[in-house]
Amino acid sequence: MLLVHPDGSSFRFDPGALCLDLLPTGGPGPLAYFEVLHGPADLVDWAGRSRLPGGLDLVVSPAEVVAARRLRDALWRLAEARAAGEPAG
Repeated sequence: MLLVHPDGSSFRFDPGALCLDLLPTGGPGPLAYFEVLHGPADLVDWAGRSRLPGGLDLVVSPAEVVAARRLRDALWRLAEARAAGEPAG
């Protein structure tokens, strides 16, 4: 996955699993600086670059973008708790 920093620099990143592919799209708190899911086209673009199967004909609503961002933020909280050895809750 090619990530582009808000300053224009870019680098390749492999989160290691499909369940983590959504994390580099932004996140809660200070990670909001990296937000790239602003609208439906952004989520469709992300899906095309993710590990999801190719050839999907996605139609995404603004509400689904909000839901995807909520899911991503919850995944961040779970991943951070796991990394810190804390209970996920």
